[in-house]
Amino acid sequence: MGRKISDKKTARESTVSRRSFISLQEAGKYSPYSQEYLSLRA
Repeated sequence: MGRKISDKKTARESTVSRRSFISLQEAGKYSPYSQEYLSLRA
């Protein structure tokens, strides 16, 4: 039972780290576009 809980915890941690990594990737991907968009608006 304790092992199941620890497995669940590691799964949750890996999901969180994966989500933060994806968000960083998306930030890098959309950063140039947002800069272009802001310069077009200005």
